[in-house]
Amino acid sequence: MNLSDGTDRARHSVTFVRAEVASGFAVFGRIREPINGVALQPGGVLYVRMATAAPQRTAFAIRMATEPQYHGKPQQWSVEIQGNEVCSATEVDPGAGAGRTAFVETDIPDREVVLRIRAGWRNAFAFVVTSVRAFALPADPGGPDDRGRDYRMGLALLTSQGFGYALDRVELERIKGLIPVGPHILPQASVLYNFNRKDVAEQMQLMRRFADLAYQARFPIRVAPQMHWAGIPAGVPDGAGGTFTDVPYQQITWDDDDQTDDPGLRPLLGDRYDVRYGLSVPNRWSNTPWLTFNHPRLNQYRRSRLKQCIAAWLLQRERLARWGVPQLFPGELGTGEETVYWAKGVDDSAYTAANGGKARTALLADFNPFVVTDALADRINLDPRNGLDRNERWWLHQNLARWQQTIVDWMLEALPPDPIRLSPGRVGMADDLVRRNVFTEPYAMPVFPMRGVNPLRPGLEVGYVRDGRSGGEYWSGATMLPWLIKERERGRIALPNLECTGADDGQLLACLRAAYAHGARYATLYNWHHRQNVRPLLEQFASSIATPASFGWAPKASSTPMPLAERAERTYVAGPDAFGTNTIWLHAAPSDRTTATVRVTVRSLDAKPELSVTVTAKLTGDDPALAGARVLRLPAMFHQKPGERYAVSVESVPPNSAICVPAEDGAPALTLGSDIRFERWRSMAVADYQDAADIIASVALRDREPFANEPSSEWLRTARRHLAAGRPRAAYAAAVKAEQLQFPCTFAVADPGADLVPFPIRVDCPDERVLVTVRGLTPQTASLTLSATARHRVTVRYRGSITAVELTPDMPVALDLDAKR
Repeated sequence: MNLSDGTDRARHSVTFVRAEVASGFAVFGRIREPINGVALQPGGVLYVRMATAAPQRTAFAIRMATEPQYHGKPQQWSVEIQGNEVCSATEVDPGAGAGRTAFVETDIPDREVVLRIRAGWRNAFAFVVTSVRAFALPADPGGPDDRGRDYRMGLALLTSQGFGYALDRVELERIKGLIPVGPHILPQASVLYNFNRKDVAEQMQLMRRFADLAYQARFPIRVAPQMHWAGIPAGVPDGAGGTFTDVPYQQITWDDDDQTDDPGLRPLLGDRYDVRYGLSVPNRWSNTPWLTFNHPRLNQYRRSRLKQCIAAWLLQRERLARWGVPQLFPGELGTGEETVYWAKGVDDSAYTAANGGKARTALLADFNPFVVTDALADRINLDPRNGLDRNERWWLHQNLARWQQTIVDWMLEALPPDPIRLSPGRVGMADDLVRRNVFTEPYAMPVFPMRGVNPLRPGLEVGYVRDGRSGGEYWSGATMLPWLIKERERGRIALPNLECTGADDGQLLACLRAAYAHGARYATLYNWHHRQNVRPLLEQFASSIATPASFGWAPKASSTPMPLAERAERTYVAGPDAFGTNTIWLHAAPSDRTTATVRVTVRSLDAKPELSVTVTAKLTGDDPALAGARVLRLPAMFHQKPGERYAVSVESVPPNSAICVPAEDGAPALTLGSDIRFERWRSMAVADYQDAADIIASVALRDREPFANEPSSEWLRTARRHLAAGRPRAAYAAAVKAEQLQFPCTFAVADPGADLVPFPIRVDCPDERVLVTVRGLTPQTASLTLSATARHRVTVRYRGSITAVELTPDMPVALDLDAKR
């Protein structure tokens, strides 16, 4: 139920005290995120009546939102169900979005329950509860009996050849042997692709080679188009007498200690020239210049070459689909752009040597004339001579997001919906679309211009764009966990670039676990070949999906359960692979064999302010030594950092009402763990709603002439009904069908032919498969385009008219047909 909806509030008997209905939004990247619902003032209380999934265990997803000005400040909240405390937390919103979701569970047999959500009295501001949703909790998420979702994550190793840009059969077989096979991992290889330095023929040739290689090895290859570093158009003529890596196309820096007169800057900047302006070269990256994001001629070239790249990739993926193996070119793409300025935080040591040994310690960028002009259009004067104020930094931050949005828009221009596949007796509509799986790839951690000024605006958020999915480049699970909890609110996510030289073994492992837990569709490991133990690390990761990584205090051998008379607390230091914990296993039971309540709290000892989470469980049952450990779920992953101290406590409410199996130290035996497969279920439950809402909103924009037709519009209406009824996956599937059917609508027709259902057109192709695109349709006319990979004759029938067409390989034929009168 959505708390911003008055009808929903009435249906669920919503009442509140010290609270009010609120409406607002905040900007993250290119997204205006709504902050709508009930705003709880300090001490405010919200009551909501919800149906349960009884007799199954029920998980309630409570989505809360915090306005950006309150990010980084502590806030406390608690939840009761039917008057019984369930959980409470003191947390800090880390930024990178307004919303976050906490899950609370109950096995109460009642068909309806009342949730009581309270804001802490010590809160210094209001936070908004936006929605509450109920889910039937699978007994074993991702297990043999849970067939509702795909728990597999693509795990790709980037080729070690040619700095990631070359791949042969030997390297492919090597990668194939390094990735463990399991029910939750899809082993893959990846290769970087510089489209900026290839013409159409070269793109077609190389993409065909990659497809052949994947088919021969029967092993998926992720072709990753690159926009930065070695993916730039180095040496390519710009049509104006220079090349696309000349000074006019480069980022321009500023540092008060820059003493180098860089060639080309004085004529470019004219009266604005100052020796303190500089460039990104020389640098340690083979003197590769960092190019500006705003030059129109450069961007026109990038767009053209990128669309040619996508067309070549699609052609080969369609070829693989004809052979029944489209998955050998996985149906997700990335922007291939880490989106950073050459500014403070980069390795500028090579320039230091050219600058007379003087380091540029306060490096700013980008002051290319086209960047400055674009900023002026938004009434921002980018003038580095007196530093950068908040408005200038915010504009530069948003400029990074605009660049990610631009790349996604270009890719979508070249990515039509996947074709509807027709064969005798079968209409094969897609379960998903490549165009709905274009992931951004910014440097995800704090980065200039917000780093050092506002770390609550990490680079991750510049990848929040319309019609794209969020991804990023990072390598530390402990650093990224708070932001991953926020990122999953944006829908499906990915980890397109895990830099293996950026972390030790523990945090590399933690990074994979954190990404998997929060729903990453795939992860690509860069520079893994610099580690000698990549296979054992990947095996350890794979095993932790099935068996959660954990630590704790095991039951003492031959011990007798003891009454829990007082609160028992232990301290511990998080290990090198720590990032978060979401599950506690406790050996406890009621002392009188009826019911008892236990409360478990985990809190940080080194973090300021202190963060904590408490879960309370009502126990029933037998001797805990015989019944096994009770499972307690935290409302979300509780953040943990390697080397920092934490405390975990257990208490019985009231004292002595519960008995526990003791560990060697005499305190209750318990285990803390990271159940990443369970967390992935929660993450997908969150993401499903956003994915469905996003595709519905996008398809609705084209639900008009000349794109709409009645079948597509009906599927869109079906999608909306499913989403309103709380069925996001069904809504997404219906919206995919609506998008496939909008004009232009493409069919892959297998021989001997088929009706283009639901349109009144039939295509007979007795000798060879044909692609048919319906460009438009009226009661009396039909506009089609046909193409094939072999010469053959095709017959098209439309409302009594019959047209024969001779097709030539890769030579599309346009037809405009009239119904026979």
